[in-house]
Amino acid sequence: MPTDIGWRQSKSVRSNIMSLIRDIAKENKKLMQLQHELLQKQLVEAGAIELSDTDVKVNLFSIYDKKEEIAECESNIEQYLSIMEIAMLDDSDLIFMNINEIESKTKDCENDVDNCINEIDELRCEIEEE
Repeated sequence: MPTDIGWRQSKSVRSNIMSLIRDIAKENKKLMQLQHELLQKQLVEAGAIELSDTDVKVNLFSIYDKKEEIAECESNIEQYLSIMEIAMLDDSDLIFMNINEIESKTKDCENDVDNCINEIDELRCEIEEE
């Protein structure tokens, strides 16, 4: 794989990872809101607080519905994390392949440099002998 293509793919993967992080943050915010609403509903049903003291309309939903929404949210977060983990592994593989390709291209250069150093040493020895 040519190096520039690998780096572009790596950039694309990292961009997707950032999108996943943003989606996870949104789902996490939604999850916290759902948990807050569920807690208030449970407090109202237990008689710990009055319905008028809540900041959400807790009588519009059932505890079961909220628990289902919370489970769905948690599932979405888990799915996003799994996709992100795979993307991060793909990105590290792309980077590793590019590093290997660069190293293979520079190995020839190292030999050339070694040859030049040897030639310079030989010339220096010849000059010193004269």
